[in-house]
Order: sequence, then C-alpha cells, then structure tokens
Amino acid sequence: MRALRVMLGELKRLRGRLGAKWSIALLLAPAAAFGVLHFGPRAGLVLGVTLLVSMLAGILPRALARERFRYFHDGTVVTALLLGLSMSAATPLYMVVSGALVASIAGKWRWPLLGRNPLNPAALGRAGVAVLEWIDPPWHAGAAVDLSTGASPLPLAAGGNPQPEWLDLLFGFSQGAIGETSALLLLAGGGLLLWLVVLKREAALAMILATPLLVLVMPVTPEAVGHAPWAHNPVYYLFGSGTLLIALFFATDPVTTPASRMGGVLFGVGAAAIGVTCKLRFALPGAEMWGVLAMNLAVPLLDRIGLAGLPWRRGGPLMPEGFSPVPNPLKKGSAQPAPGGRVNVRLNGRALNVEASATMLEVARAVDAWVPTLCWLGPGRAPGACRLCLVKVEGAERLLNACETRVFEGLEFRTDGAELLEARRRVMRKIMRDHGRCGDPGCEVERLAQRLGLDLDEFEPTRDGGPRPLSDYLAEQQGFCVSCNRCIAACGEREAIVLARQGPERLMLVDPQACTGCGDCLGACPSGAIRRT
Repeated sequence: MRALRVMLGELKRLRGRLGAKWSIALLLAPAAAFGVLHFGPRAGLVLGVTLLVSMLAGILPRALARERFRYFHDGTVVTALLLGLSMSAATPLYMVVSGALVASIAGKWRWPLLGRNPLNPAALGRAGVAVLEWIDPPWHAGAAVDLSTGASPLPLAAGGNPQPEWLDLLFGFSQGAIGETSALLLLAGGGLLLWLVVLKREAALAMILATPLLVLVMPVTPEAVGHAPWAHNPVYYLFGSGTLLIALFFATDPVTTPASRMGGVLFGVGAAAIGVTCKLRFALPGAEMWGVLAMNLAVPLLDRIGLAGLPWRRGGPLMPEGFSPVPNPLKKGSAQPAPGGRVNVRLNGRALNVEASATMLEVARAVDAWVPTLCWLGPGRAPGACRLCLVKVEGAERLLNACETRVFEGLEFRTDGAELLEARRRVMRKIMRDHGRCGDPGCEVERLAQRLGLDLDEFEPTRDGGPRPLSDYLAEQQGFCVSCNRCIAACGEREAIVLARQGPERLMLVDPQACTGCGDCLGACPSGAIRRT
C-alpha cells in the first residue's frame, strides 16, 4: 500500500511539473499512436498537417510583429491533437488545413465583451470541417462512412460495414475517426485525466452517462438516416461514436465549461442531447461538436444557475475582516531585460559556458548538480520563497538564492559542502515546523526533509485544521501550507489565487472570475494544502 501511495505521489508531481495542457497532450499520445498504427500513414499525415498549420498560425503573426513566441506552445499542441484525432484519416487535406486555421485563429480570438473566446477551439475547428463535409460531400461518396463523424461503425451494413464485434469496438479495430476508435485507450487516458489533471469532471461524466440513456429512449424512426439498427444500441453507440473522445477531452476544457458542479452536469446533459439528436435524426456532420459548442455559449447562463448563492461568487474573493491583500510574489518590481550572449562560469570547480540569461539554479540543473527547491516550478516561475536553493558564491559575504541570481562572466559558485548543507537544514527545519509531520509517503515536503538528513520524528504532527472551501472545486487543508507560493506560480498570468495577511496569519483566497478550474495549483502544491472538494 505504501508503494502504491508513493507511486501516486510521483504521478502527481509529474502532473505538477508538466502542467495541465502538457499532461493532456501526454494522455492523448497513446490514442494518437494507435490511430496511426490502425489507419496507416494517412492518419499520421492528417495529425502532422494539423499540428504544423496550427503552429504556423500562432507563430507567424508574432514573428512578423517581432514578438517572442514558442514553437511548441502547450495550448496549440493540445488543440491540434484534439482536432486531428476527431477527423477521419480520409479527410481531404484542404479540409484539415481549413479546420486548423479556424481552430487557431477564430478559436483563439478574444471576444471584446468577455475578454476571452467562449468556444472550445478544437470543437470550433472540427465544426468548420463538418461544414465543409456538408458542402462538399463527394469525397466520401461510395465509401462506408458515417456523415456524423467521417467514419464510424454505425452506418448500415449495406454501405459496406458489417455489424462490429464488441471486442473490436473496445480495442479499436473498427471504423472511426483517428482518435475515437479505441474505447479502452480513451477510457484509460480519460480516467487519468479526470483523476489527476482536471478539476471539472461533472460535464464529462454527465455526457457519458446521458448519451446511452438518450439513445435508449430515442424512437427508432426512418429519420435515423444512414444508420444501422445497432446504432440504437446504447453500448454500440457509446463505443462506436465520438462520444468518449468528446466527453473526456473536450467537455473537460477548463476555460469553456461552467465554474460549478451543477453547471457542469447541465452542460454534459445538454451536449449529449444535442449530439444524439443531430446524429440520429438529422445525420448532421460533427454532431457531438455542435453539442459542445452550443453548451459553450450557454456557460454564462449555467454559471448563474450553478453558482447562485455561493459566497465566493460575489464579484471576487471575499476578503475577511482585518485582512489585507498581499502583492503577488512573482511581481517584484519591473523585470530587468535578460542579457544576451554567453558567459564563462565555474560550478563546483567545473568550467562551463552558459547562456547569460540563465540563473545559477538553471545552470546547476543542466549539469545535474543537485540544489534543493520547494518553490521553483521553472524559468520565470520562481517566487524565491523557500530559500532552500542556497549556493555559495566566491567573494560574496552571504549565501545567495540560486533561483533568483543570474550568472555573469567569471562567476564561481558551489552547490555542495558542509556549510550549505547546514544552512539548508536550518531552513528546512523551519518549513517542517510550519508543516508538521503529515505521514503521507507522497508528501514532497517530508521527502525533501529526509533527503537533507532530517529526522521526521523530531517534528510535531501536522495541525490539521480541516478543509476550508476556496471554490466549488478547491479547498485549503488548513495547517498544511508551507508558503512556498508554487500555487501562485502555477496559476501564472490568470492570478486567480490571492493571498491575504493579518499579522503573522496568512490566508489563501480564489478569485472566481479569474479561476478557470484548470487544476494547475492542485498539481503544483507540494504539501497537500490544496485539495479537491
């Protein structure tokens, strides 16, 4: 049991390091790989073109404006993967390119009144492809395909598709879009997604549960155009359509789904009703996508219903009496521009030539020189709060934080030695006195204390004050916080987590207008202070 808890803790830390979007991309990778193996090189071409066009659509405007850009932006990669997996391997490339452009340009355009785009970009791109499929249907004429997905085991046997076997639907050896055929892989990846990555599970679960019920009660009529009798079998429909892919990876998008549990349930049921009706009664291309997009537009109404009466919805976080807001620790005055070029430094006696913009911590990690940290999440995401990353710089009068100090020409510093170990132990003892001994084998704070040679038995048990609700999805487990500010660093530009202070007491609040429910703060917390409700 202890080994299992340690493994789960490692998975949580991996999710924290990757962030929500890269974690989603990783969970989609098995379905993408299976789709390429099952449908052949053409499927790989569709996925590759979708990713390339999406990247170029994001990079070119910034490059022309001489702004900084990233080649592999996490949001772009996830959008491209979802769009590509929702298309057939036989989809014409002009449709693939058009869908990618719609997703990357129209799907990322911010609506002036909302300050964001309320529509799921990948769903919008797939809807654009569906429109082209409706306008130009001859590309699949004569092929045994379902107009609702571009390929599916649901059309009539007379069209060329015999009734599929249960195991074929489960393992994925059937017709379908590139990423929707293997129910087993989708359920495995989606299960990890709901458990480790996203906070908003209700819409996905509601859509998966509502879809077979709606199929069961839907009358079998001639309007069920082009579909075989087994299309009205709830399990065949669930595994043979794109429902699992759409529910697990589209209806869990934190930005375009409701901010409350009740709203999520209504979202999922509404998307299922629209998808089933459009597919079975009207043979509308991209039926499930239209359901998701329609419910995206209904999110403000669903939020009014689901968040009515909740105290954290009164225009922002409620500041308790006597408390005052604390400035964001990541904004320590105006940032100095990073120097260019390279410099020569010495780390533990080893000569190195490194980027002048790097910090000492980044240099140490690049050469596997261990420096303990609790607050560091990556370049530009170091609040400098824990002070565990102390290093000794030649000629400096005191030890310096490696995460905040940039290298310079001729710098000599050490990351090991008895003086550094004792200084780090003093800092770690203070952190452990605040945190206490929680006994969780997956606790990153306790594991770091043990690595530094501290005996956990010298600390009192954690003073567990119980959960304090932060939002409809998050709660703070009082007594566990070590003030590392990693939750703030993970939240980034959204600034949904607000800190307040009254004397020595520090309080964490969540701004519901800024929080999307992505769960990055939950994954980043090293002490178990932030938990699901």
